[in-house]
Amino acid sequence: SSSRPGASPSPSISAHPAAAKGFGWVSLGNLSQTPSPVDVYLYSSGNSSPQFVRQGVAYGTILPYHAVNAGHYTVKVRAAGASASSSPAWSVNLNVLAGGAYTVAPLRATAQQGQLKVIDNDLTAPAGKSLVRVIQADLTQGQVTFHCSCKAGAPGNITTDAAPGTVSPQKAIPAGTWTMTATGPSAKTSLPVTLTDGT
Repeated sequence: SSSRPGASPSPSISAHPAAAKGFGWVSLGNLSQTPSPVDVYLYSSGNSSPQFVRQGVAYGTILPYHAVNAGHYTVKVRAAGASASSSPAWSVNLNVLAGGAYTVAPLRATAQQGQLKVIDNDLTAPAGKSLVRVIQADLTQGQVTFHCSCKAGAPGNITTDAAPGTVSPQKAIPAGTWTMTATGPSAKTSLPVTLTDGT
C-alpha cells in the first residue's frame, strides 16, 4: 500500500479490505505496447491537480495498490514526457467504493483498437486459496491458454483461448508455489508464482 499525498498513512491492503472504512484501492499500469512508456495520472473528482502520478510506466507494468478515499476519480494516461496539460492518449472515469480494489490500465485488442480498462478485483479469497485472473495483453499471440500446475490437464487451466485485450474471471487457486504456463500459437513460457492464502 502507499500513502495519499499530503496525508497520514492510509490503511494497508489485506485479505479483508472492507475493514478499512471509507477507503478503496487503485492500481494503475500499462498493458498497451503503444504508446510505451506512459505517464499515468489519478485525479479526484473536480480537482485539476493529480492525486497520484507515476512517470515512465513501461508496457507490462502493474503498479502496487494506492489507497484513496472512496469517491469519483479520473485516470488519464499520456505518452511519457508529455505535458500534464496535454490531451491524454487514454482517459476513463472511476467510482471507487469503500473496500473496493481496482486495476486501471490501457489494454489493446488490436494495434488500432483498445481502451483504458477498469478491472474490479474481488479481494475476499476463500480460506486457503488465492484469487487469480489473467489479462491477455500480447497482440502477437492470439488464443492463449494459461495453465496452473496446481492441477494436471484441463482442470488446471485458469483460462483457455484468451484473445488479446481480454480479462479472465478470477479463479480460486490453492495457496502455494505453482508453475504458471502461457501457451500461444507460436510461443510458450512458464514462471513459478507463489500464491499466498487469502490474497
